[in-house]
Amino acid sequence: MPHPKLIVTALHYYPIKSCAGIAINSAEIGARGIKDDRGWLVVDAKNRFVTQREIPKMALIKGTVQENGLARMIKLEAPGLPPLLVPEAIASNPSNELADRSVVVWDDTCNAIDQGDEAANWLTRYLGKASLRLVRMEQDNIRPVKSERDDATESRVAFQDGYPFLILTSASLDELNRRLEQSTQTEGQFLELPLPMDRFRPNIVIEGAEPFAEDDWKEIRIGDVVFELDSGCPRCTITTVNQKTADRGIEPLKTLAKFRKTEDNKVMFGQNAIHRNSGAIKVGDEVAILK
Repeated sequence: MPHPKLIVTALHYYPIKSCAGIAINSAEIGARGIKDDRGWLVVDAKNRFVTQREIPKMALIKGTVQENGLARMIKLEAPGLPPLLVPEAIASNPSNELADRSVVVWDDTCNAIDQGDEAANWLTRYLGKASLRLVRMEQDNIRPVKSERDDATESRVAFQDGYPFLILTSASLDELNRRLEQSTQTEGQFLELPLPMDRFRPNIVIEGAEPFAEDDWKEIRIGDVVFELDSGCPRCTITTVNQKTADRGIEPLKTLAKFRKTEDNKVMFGQNAIHRNSGAIKVGDEVAILK
């Protein structure tokens, strides 16, 4: 019996870590994953990363990378504030005494470039927390993935939690939504269903598989790029944040915990992946399971 055809149905990247994602039809895969994915970061007064775990309202900030010839900038947009264009050139301005920063993402210290006071003031005004700064990762900064495998040490990430890619199948979300619907009916909860994929912030969404088939994949090829699925992704409270309103609830973690919790109490959904080469992938590409 022939295997069903597996197809990439969505690609997403997230220019500013923990801010809104952007759907794209094609993706350029470089050393750190999709170009500009988590290339910018919001940090606090202690230069430590800030996410929707602390400030759910970050979900409503959209950062769009724009290029005009050699000039690159990121456009910041959020409800109720005028948009702000932040040129990359501001970060390399020698007169900016705050330009070079060592920032902390989990237990990693990374070299970053401050993006200037105007961006900082915009973030602080919108998010209501003092002393926030927008930084960009240095191009030559080497931050290895968090894999425990010896052969993964050469893979890099930008400001991602630990891996350059998160892969999910639409069937896994469908199964979760089926269980969520049962939970809301039996427990009297109110939850807008079906729950959208954006709650889980994947980079690559694949259609045509059985629910949670991605748990068993070890190596796949999309276009000319080979991906190794390294480990399941432990899910956190960001999944409980509505990415359109920034409201926070208890789902889907409550339902996921009923059937996706490991022995060490991690709730898993999706697969962390490492790419083995550069290239390009696009929506509509067929997915080949190599291992």
